[in-house]
Amino acid sequence: MSMIEERSEKVVSLNGDGFTKVVSMHEQIASIPSIPISTNTQLLLPLKVVFFNGRQTPPLSEKWKSWVQSMHSKQHHHTWIKAGIEKSILSSIYQHMEIHNELIVALTDKWCPKTNTFIFPWGETTITLEDMFVLGGFSLLGHSVTINNALYDADMLRIQQALFDSWTKPTRKCTHHSWINYFMDTGMELEHQVFLVLWLSRFVFPRTVVSVEMFPIAIQLSKGFRLALAPAVLADIYRELGLLKDYISSSGKVSSGDNRKPLFLCAPFQLLQVWVWERFPSLSPTPGLIQPGEPRVARWDKIHKLVVQDIGFALNSSGGNFQWRPYAATLSNWQPPPAYYGEVGSKLPNSSVIWMLGVFLMLNSKRSESNQGALREAEQSKIQCKVIFKLQSYETGYVVNGGG
Repeated sequence: MSMIEERSEKVVSLNGDGFTKVVSMHEQIASIPSIPISTNTQLLLPLKVVFFNGRQTPPLSEKWKSWVQSMHSKQHHHTWIKAGIEKSILSSIYQHMEIHNELIVALTDKWCPKTNTFIFPWGETTITLEDMFVLGGFSLLGHSVTINNALYDADMLRIQQALFDSWTKPTRKCTHHSWINYFMDTGMELEHQVFLVLWLSRFVFPRTVVSVEMFPIAIQLSKGFRLALAPAVLADIYRELGLLKDYISSSGKVSSGDNRKPLFLCAPFQLLQVWVWERFPSLSPTPGLIQPGEPRVARWDKIHKLVVQDIGFALNSSGGNFQWRPYAATLSNWQPPPAYYGEVGSKLPNSSVIWMLGVFLMLNSKRSESNQGALREAEQSKIQCKVIFKLQSYETGYVVNGGG
């Protein structure tokens, strides 16, 4: 794409005659990606999509709640607070809800992988780090989960080896049920670590079986190290939204007799479903009441989906009642996140920091896939430094100086 600028200039010749000449300047600018807006109201082809929904299995949900209470009573909650995982662990016992497959699929039809946003006829929005913090209780600050899995000392290495030895006892491919039945309330030295391994494998980075990839993360958290779980969980949701979007797009190009394998998704889509319920009144069932001390997600615990005849139409026509800031509304027995202060003595709305975080996340979501030179990397690093500074201000509630 080219941009043309025209201007008139007075030109004087050598013999003194003057005349006006139109000067044109051409400048090459980056092309703007074409982002189609989906106006589909119903997906006619049956989609073979399977969401991991083991969270609502009744026998395990009751055992999990009991194990959380047991670990809490053994004073492990002090370590949880230090590691920034207390809210997310307590929130996990309130996430037993039926995944509304049709709702997630219809919503994903509006997903744009280029911008990591949902694009509707009435506007553009997305699930953000604020939602991971409020609904999931995940920590915004801390070391990176992806690059901080090196164990630090001999004691951690000893714990890791003990976890590997324990992992082979229930079964080599250990299901969540066999893991909790084998380790719960054993009083063993590593009970806290194996508890965190199950929590990570089931509610944070869900897998159908207990994953050894969670061992280093669980060990560090058990020592009180703070890890930034919120960005990692949100990136997992973004990635699988992209997979589902591709699956939906390709489904329109094949016959109904297509023999493709089902798409199996493991990201915590229950958080995305609650995000929809918080913002789309026409798609939201009646929430329950939050009891004192319960997290916000508790209002949706064990709530059944609302039957809607045409979900796509409801999404496309929700511009007038879409809730842009649901967490700012007054809610009995629940306090919103602390205010964010961008300058000394001046209070800014929470959306300011969330917008910056969203920009940072979108810039970095495809970083591993791009190779556009050192200049782009430098610009991203500058943005990252500014976001980290303001994010620290958001969690602590104060800043040392204005911080641009």
